[in-house]
Amino acid sequence: MTLARLKRGYYVLEWLNMYATAYYFNYLFFYMRTDFGFGDRENLGLAALNGFVYIFAAVFGGRFAQKHGYFFALRLGFGIMAIALVIGSQLSVIAGQFAVMIAWTVGVCFTWPTLEALVSENEKRADLPRRIGVYNIVWASGVAVSFFTGGA
Repeated sequence: MTLARLKRGYYVLEWLNMYATAYYFNYLFFYMRTDFGFGDRENLGLAALNGFVYIFAAVFGGRFAQKHGYFFALRLGFGIMAIALVIGSQLSVIAGQFAVMIAWTVGVCFTWPTLEALVSENEKRADLPRRIGVYNIVWASGVAVSFFTGGA
């Protein structure tokens, strides 16, 4: 398989990753409002907690992928995300949903830095900005499509 073909596959994985992430978070905020009475302030606090976890998990996830291998990090990240959703579907308490959100965020932080590294690896210096630009368009389009297909 050629390198260009592999990179197209990484872009597809990134699109799916961001589609699922945006869909989950849009769902979560509505779920918290409907089932637990969260208002804008409480959902903002939930988003802030997510951002706080993300700061540290993203650094850890990227370093983990460099040290233990990209494909191991991807398997681990997607596995954490899947397990979090399965467990979350069985929980009906606020603390449980917070824990699921934290686990999901940690899982995502094993996938997105890894996928970004895979699409930029072995690129010429002149081609790197274009690759990263395409990567950004790919993830942003995944978020946009999730919003319009029922994630909001």
